[in-house]
Amino acid sequence: MSEVSFTQLNDEYAVTPQLRLEDVQAVSQAGFRTLLINRPDGEGGPQQPTSAEMIAAAESLGIKAVYLPIISGGPTEAEVEEFSVIIEELPKPVLAYCRSGNRSATIYAIAAARES
Repeated sequence: MSEVSFTQLNDEYAVTPQLRLEDVQAVSQAGFRTLLINRPDGEGGPQQPTSAEMIAAAESLGIKAVYLPIISGGPTEAEVEEFSVIIEELPKPVLAYCRSGNRSATIYAIAAARES
């Protein structure tokens, strides 16, 4: 059984570095109801599971999965706007990932700052 380490930003949102297909079971067992995929397909080479593979694995365990890719150096204004809309509707808690977790944390912080 794989173990997933994540950084909890609040009760409803956490971030983690790139996940593997075998990590999805641990995501489910940790109680996450949504997996938010922020790493673009192919960014990490052939060893990176595709968003479609991750979505299928998550959904097979009853976890909602959403693909919102953010390129390195992002997020863009459009990505922040899209994130702000979808994050409200996603079942909580949400676990988001990218290569290191930084883009997933950054987009959340930008969106939260705009809310306040």
